Amino acid sequence: MDSKKSLAALALVFAVCVPAYAATITGTYSYDGVAVAAVYSDITGGRVLAYGSGAGNVWGTIDTAAGTFRIEDVPPGSVTVQLELDRSQPSDDDGSDAGDLIGVAVTSIASALDTVSVSVSMRSVVHFTNPFDSNAPVSASFNTCPSGAAVDSPVTVRWEAVPRATTYDVAVRRQACGNTNIESTTIQQSTTEIAVTLGTATGEDHVDVWLECTGGAGTNLCSIPFISYQDNSAQSFAIHESGGDAGRGTDHADGFFIPAVARTSGVGTAYWSSAVTVVNTDTSSQQIDVIFTPQDGDGWTNYQTTNVTIAAGAAAGWTDVLQELFSTTGAGSLEIRGDKLAVSSRTSTPAVGGGTYGVGIPPLATDDLLSLSGNKTAYAGGVKEEPGVWRTNLGLCEVSGKTVQVRVTVYDENGVALGNQVVTLGPYKNIQINRVARALTSSNRLDNGIIGIEVTGAAGKVGAYLTIIDGATDDSSYTVIAPQSPTGG
Repeated sequence: MDSKKSLAALALVFAVCVPAYAATITGTYSYDGVAVAAVYSDITGGRVLAYGSGAGNVWGTIDTAAGTFRIEDVPPGSVTVQLELDRSQPSDDDGSDAGDLIGVAVTSIASALDTVSVSVSMRSVVHFTNPFDSNAPVSASFNTCPSGAAVDSPVTVRWEAVPRATTYDVAVRRQACGNTNIESTTIQQSTTEIAVTLGTATGEDHVDVWLECTGGAGTNLCSIPFISYQDNSAQSFAIHESGGDAGRGTDHADGFFIPAVARTSGVGTAYWSSAVTVVNTDTSSQQIDVIFTPQDGDGWTNYQTTNVTIAAGAAAGWTDVLQELFSTTGAGSLEIRGDKLAVSSRTSTPAVGGGTYGVGIPPLATDDLLSLSGNKTAYAGGVKEEPGVWRTNLGLCEVSGKTVQVRVTVYDENGVALGNQVVTLGPYKNIQINRVARALTSSNRLDNGIIGIEVTGAAGKVGAYLTIIDGATDDSSYTVIAPQSPTGG
């Protein structure tokens, strides 16, 4: 073989044997500026790869004893190095379980013959423990709206302490469907839990809680886990208020709420029923929705609904609305949805000598409602409690489809607090506290007392009312507990 052929053959062999990509990435990894082994003595395995330069994933090797790694045959270009360390027993080498470590670094390779050195800062995969365990499959959807787990509001989000972390930056991201951020608030703290009130932002469907944490070196030590929802694995700790997917919706501007309707027996021979009239003042016919929510029930899931068409300028009325529209008994609230309506109601019982007696209960007005974002407190007087002579009942009705916390306080006529109770109402829930003075003070007697209502938490809106009942006749009066202002000219 002549010299030219020998050189050509040698060149061919060299071209076949030498990889097309010969660059090498070597590096070290650390945690909070120190060797990982100094903090975590239980590393069971790991993996490292480079990607992003057009040749797919290029896997390398890790020396966990030395705290180093090596990736060979990496193509030139911008490259992301991802290193994962496993603490699972037994090792699964995926670095994605709670407490595992993950680190990412970006570097650039100029040519196929380069050797590039990279330092990777590792982060701990956060383990959320409340309101659900992020290390276990979650019985909730991520791809449908609202995303994430349904929880009661307010909710405490809790996580395990991250080694060497001294400060946690907790971002509460309030989002609409499609994961569009409405608002985001970041709180810096040293504790491992935070109370979150859901539904406080207009248009909010769910909340995503994001966590970063720092230690002595000032680098982020926290990595949000990939959570296994029913329909997706997502790096998102998503929650929404219980009932948010029940279909009843929130903040209906066309809703008229009668806080108390009934078809039920009362004290003695009384049997209360509610008559309701709705006038359509619009110039065209319309279909209205009528929704009954039983007292003490879950307003998201425990309700009945029907619809009625009313001609323009006409009225629709029912002398016993629960029987005629819902074929049911009991007590609760009635929501009527429609435009340009005039709504009225009367709850009454047959009188012994004939006829009926009762009380008119108008729908709650906007100014009657109490909330954190509006009027928070209101008072009403004339509270009476005396066995066989007087009794006073308190009603509370949530109207926006959101949870609300309320403090109820009983005062004597001199304004001295005698007792109080904090009540949490879920969305659309309505309750009645019978003989409220006795229930909150353990006293059978009160004359000319005062009831105070204060909204103390969450985003709901509540209407409150008193019924003061004559024990001899069962005749009653109805009073809305709402802020008042002078009406004189």
